[in-house]
Amino acid sequence: MGYTRRSLAVFKFTKGWHEQVDITRLYLGKTARKMKKWADKKRRHTNNKVRDIVLVKLIPQQFKLLRSLHNGLVMRYERPFPILEKVGKMSYRIEFPSRLKIHPIFHVSYLKPYHRDKDDPSRKMSKRAPIVIMTSYDKEDYQRARLVGTQQMHYGSSRSKLSGFKWKGPGIFWRLLHLAISGKSVEGSKDA
Repeated sequence: MGYTRRSLAVFKFTKGWHEQVDITRLYLGKTARKMKKWADKKRRHTNNKVRDIVLVKLIPQQFKLLRSLHNGLVMRYERPFPILEKVGKMSYRIEFPSRLKIHPIFHVSYLKPYHRDKDDPSRKMSKRAPIVIMTSYDKEDYQRARLVGTQQMHYGSSRSKLSGFKWKGPGIFWRLLHLAISGKSVEGSKDA
């Protein structure tokens, strides 16, 4: 690139700028190759087939039920599910129970092969109730729930309203309605 403009200062500035862009591209390419090298080294090659049993990793941010839970309380992989079909090169459709409202297609990185222990089948299973697969409530019972009481709670600058509902079964179900500035309500729950 030669000098073709009237201002020598503009020419020097643009030439220096183009050189900096080229150097930045070289460093970005080098970093990308290094990241790819380590990602390929840790990659698991899985050959899952239809009807294989796999464990599924669920991310709390993607599911409304898990959003209110701390990440430490969420199981890393949910119980075993069968694969229905392969979708594309790296994705699989998983068969979930009908009560779960989860998109059934997962990338291979969110799946882990399940190996049943022949001596003790319950060895690697969690003793606590699974977080995602809960017993579902009946809509009729939900509609027949009556409000028992409310409480105001303060979290820093935001206010929340804690409402207690009496269900058909034992106990009172408390639902926390977070009144954020945006006006959207975020649900969380606890038993009392």
